[in-house]
Amino acid sequence: MDDDRITLADIESKIRGVQARAGKPLSTVRPVFPGVAGVALGLLVAAAFLFGYRRGKNSSSVIEITRI
Repeated sequence: MDDDRITLADIESKIRGVQARAGKPLSTVRPVFPGVAGVALGLLVAAAFLFGYRRGKNSSSVIEITRI
């Protein structure tokens, strides 16, 4: 039954493994950020345009001007 116990060495090895995977330097993530932010901003502008276009289409009135 002594083999089933979790030791301090087991915990330390798991934590070091997680830190090694999550410890990427910021310089590897930084070049991707402007591209992701640009795409997100473009999608936001497109969504705002489409929702505004649909709302304006539903609530706008049509005015006819005839010449007398």
